[in-house]
Amino acid sequence: MRFASSFTGLVAAAAFVAAQTPLFINTPSQLFQCQPVLLTWGGGEAPYYVRVVPGGQPTATPLATLQSAVDATTYSWRPALDVGTQITLLVSDNRGQSQGSAPVTIMAGDTSCLNQASSSSASSSASSTSGTMGSAAASPTSGAGSLKAGSALALVAGAFAIAL
Repeated sequence: MRFASSFTGLVAAAAFVAAQTPLFINTPSQLFQCQPVLLTWGGGEAPYYVRVVPGGQPTATPLATLQSAVDATTYSWRPALDVGTQITLLVSDNRGQSQGSAPVTIMAGDTSCLNQASSSSASSSASSTSGTMGSAAASPTSGAGSLKAGSALALVAGAFAIAL
């Protein structure tokens, strides 16, 4: 009986920690005009909203809205922005939390997407779109140093084992 109630407590604690993972968005290392880039984010609580704003200006009018009310945590984007434009990627979640990437500058790529209407799609894997972003390399930014759900579960399990 003690094991069953202890196990239930462990599961509840793990679920609580996983639900509390801070929202984050990864900053692409490079963005090339009209070249696809895989954007990734996580934490927080779905659905997510992903926008592009002028670099370092999280409250500015968005230059583009990439995703609205999606459960996916990846998006393939082609930046249809002028070379030299500095942008910040913003992700918001169902709880109203927001997190921004570090500012990134659009570099010369090609101009094939500049006069096309933007289209977008989301999935848990990369999808090709016309829109606005560059290279698939990404590095973590704000919030990325926080506990991930798997790490949090291991931490809770270890603490629980000690308590027994």
